Amino acid sequence: MKRYMKMRVICHNGHMLAVIICALLLGFQSYVFSDDLNENEDAEYEWGAVSEGCQVSIQTEKEVYAYCEPIILKIAIRNNGEVPVLLIVARPDTDCIATVKNDRDETVPLTAYGRHLRDFLLGGLDHGVQLDAAQEREYALLVNRIHDMTRKDAYSVTVKCFVLKRDGKGYAEVISNTIQVEVKGQPTSKFDTKKKNQ
Repeated sequence: MKRYMKMRVICHNGHMLAVIICALLLGFQSYVFSDDLNENEDAEYEWGAVSEGCQVSIQTEKEVYAYCEPIILKIAIRNNGEVPVLLIVARPDTDCIATVKNDRDETVPLTAYGRHLRDFLLGGLDHGVQLDAAQEREYALLVNRIHDMTRKDAYSVTVKCFVLKRDGKGYAEVISNTIQVEVKGQPTSKFDTKKKNQ
């Protein structure tokens, strides 16, 4: 009987359990660098606004994802200017800042891993890579490793990157386009099905 009661508590707290399961399924690494990507030269990009001569574009392989399926965000950053800029990306999961909102325009919470990145890992504002004129770099970010996208919902995603201002005084934000992704709901458990039929 006690064992059954414990099982019921776990089922009623299913969302927390879902978050833990997804974290395990998604693994520990939340980003890859451009050399690890399968580049598609024919891919069409939608770009965000120009800032300090640079633009950011984000896209995913598809628009609809299954429950706990990894959502890999492809981030492209290009320099449209005529002089090099310093791109502040020591590691994409801390320096490419994603904003994820649900269908009600509410910002979704961070996962435990996302909170760890925010609270314990410093960004790379003192570490950057040079982006030459007309050069483009690509990164990939496992966005639902950092943001809790376990609920069935339609999500909007935007990414903000940083470059050193041309006058050397501070950093400029470069904001991407906004994309939409849909996540299907958590599979119905036998317990929930039985309860619904009662």
